[in-house]
Amino acid sequence: MSHRPLAMLKSDAKTTRRSARRQSIPGVDTVDALDDIVPGGGYHHEGPFDATLASRNLNPFMSPVAAVAETNAKALEATPPENIRQALEGHRPLEGVAQVPPGQRDARGRLYEYRETNLMTEEGGDLGKWHGLVSL
Repeated sequence: MSHRPLAMLKSDAKTTRRSARRQSIPGVDTVDALDDIVPGGGYHHEGPFDATLASRNLNPFMSPVAAVAETNAKALEATPPENIRQALEGHRPLEGVAQVPPGQRDARGRLYEYRETNLMTEEGGDLGKWHGLVSL
């Protein structure tokens, strides 16, 4: 390895960004460049944000983002608008999801019309079910 590792990392990242054939593959990051398991650093370590890459979301049937669209919509339905606004503007996690029970009014008098469901087992969910076997 070179006596200037930071310069090597920057050079690798620049080369990766310019490569037309690797546009759908994430660029070299620090962890990838430091791993010497594959000569040349060609091994990419998966991370939590890889699911949001455009290349992973081209097909709506295989898209990780599309897979959570329905559950995200249900969570937003049960959340006060000001909490959604604060989360977006403040770049922080959403708070106050389903803090008001369905059919009830919040402090501002807004009625929340949503139905509580367990999406893992209801509405087509198949958690704990194996096709071809009888489940209890």
